[in-house]
Amino acid sequence: MALLDALPHASRYVVCDRGYASNRFREALWDRGSRPVIPPKRSEPQVACPKWAYRHGHLVENLWARLKEWRAVTTR
Repeated sequence: MALLDALPHASRYVVCDRGYASNRFREALWDRGSRPVIPPKRSEPQVACPKWAYRHGHLVENLWARLKEWRAVTTR
């Protein structure tokens, strides 16, 4: 949560994995003005999670992987 507090303004969406699926964390995000995009754990009841936003989360993961790859090339 400290990383989110360091942002200059609240994000519209916060995309997380199931590891962050807790009601307390979701409530904290709603209080900040952000919409949590966190799928529920398999043993929990369904919660509102826009599937389109979670499906496109891999684009961010791919971006970080590409940036790390480019860094490895430029530092050699």
